[in-house]
Parts: sequence; structure tokens; C-alpha cells
Amino acid sequence: MLISFVGFKGGVGKSTSSMHLAGYLSDHGGTLLIDGDQNRTALNWAKRGPGMPFSLVDETQIPDLNSFVHVVVDTPARPAPDDLEDLAKSDLCICPATPSAPDLEALLGTIDTLSSLGARYKVLLTLIQASTTEGEEAQSMLVEKGIPVFQRLIRGLAVHRRAADQGCLVRDAKDNRGRRDPMAGRAWAEYRAIGEEVLHG
Repeated sequence: MLISFVGFKGGVGKSTSSMHLAGYLSDHGGTLLIDGDQNRTALNWAKRGPGMPFSLVDETQIPDLNSFVHVVVDTPARPAPDDLEDLAKSDLCICPATPSAPDLEALLGTIDTLSSLGARYKVLLTLIQASTTEGEEAQSMLVEKGIPVFQRLIRGLAVHRRAADQGCLVRDAKDNRGRRDPMAGRAWAEYRAIGEEVLHG
């Protein structure tokens, strides 16, 4: 399965989500994450820790994709037109967005482009603030427009940053005392739910 994270705006949790989906998929077959973002967020994240449970390369070092059951692509914030045409051939394009008005406007532009290319896509709402209904409201708005959206929302939790600093997935993040972060289980459960939707619809 080839899954591409696509968006016209940065700062929406694209790299974080691609890392964690690849982590989930690695429990269900050999998985490759291609870091196509110029910032090399995924590669730098992995370098800070003991290693990831999936293979990780940049777009200049892509191996034989047939060697993997799952391939996840983390793309630049604004892919070139030729790149978009290639990405549209993915089994699924995941479009992360926060529920803010500017991000949703950029999201609709992404969706228009993917639709014109005949891509299969689904929106992932990310960085949802606790104790607000903004995620659910954005989700309802997208559903009313007939836009496919993941049922599970990704909360904006400090454990995501902690995992990035430690070079691990959220499920393995430690607190300041070296113990498992108390939010690690919740954060991982959200990405596990996304992975289950990807695999099982």
C-alpha cells in the first residue's frame, strides 16, 4: 500500500503523522517511510533516537518498493505539479489540517487539486486543542461538503514534541524522570485508530 501525506501548508502535523502511521504499519508488514520534505523532519527525528521500527530514506535513495508491504511518503508543504500527479497515483493521499480557518482554506485548495487528478484522499484533522469542540465542528463541516475525513482526531499534545526531541514514537516517549510519559498511551491510541482506518476503512 502506497500512502502519501499531501498538503499546501506546513505546520499541520504532516511529518509527525507520517512517522506515526509508518510506526503503526510496521506492525503489519515491512514499511518504508520516504522523507520528501526539504526540512528532513522525519530523518532528523529518527537520528535523535535509537532507531525506528521502519526503514527511512529521502527521495534520492528510494530502494525497490516491492520489498515493502507499506510505503509512506512525507511530502513538501507545496509539492510541484509534476510531483502532485505522481502522488495522486497513491492508494491513499492523507491531507492533514488543523481546524483553523487558514488551514482549512489551504486544505480545500489541496482537495480541489487532488480531485482534479482523480486521487483517492482523506482528511486528517490534527493539533486539536483540548477542551474545545473545534475539531468536531471542522469534521462536521467537511462531512457536509462530502469530503472524506478520518473519524479520529489527533490532539495537540506535548508528548508529540517530547517524542520528536527523544527521537522515538509517542508510544515510547519518556517524561522528565525517565518514565513512560503519562500521555504516551493516549497519543499512540489516536494514531493507532488512524492506522486501523487506513487498513480496514
